Amino acid sequence: TASAIDIVLYKPRGNGVNSAVIFDIKTGEFCREYCSWQLGFYKWFLEIEGDFVVEDAYVIAKKDARLYKVTPIPKERCESLLS
Repeated sequence: TASAIDIVLYKPRGNGVNSAVIFDIKTGEFCREYCSWQLGFYKWFLEIEGDFVVEDAYVIAKKDARLYKVTPIPKERCESLLS
């Protein structure tokens, strides 16, 4: 299914390289591998379209009432999945 990025915390910088932190909100079970892929694609697409780099990615897991830091899958692996 298609989904949208739940939260983008945009952090403007004075040096011309802006950054962002992305968050996904999960209501069901937290699966780190699935979230790494999902946030990897989000990061890749945002950096193509935006004037910033994504510094960090997190999942807000409502079921666990926890915040998980997630390492996004690198863009090269995301690209290879589509080719």
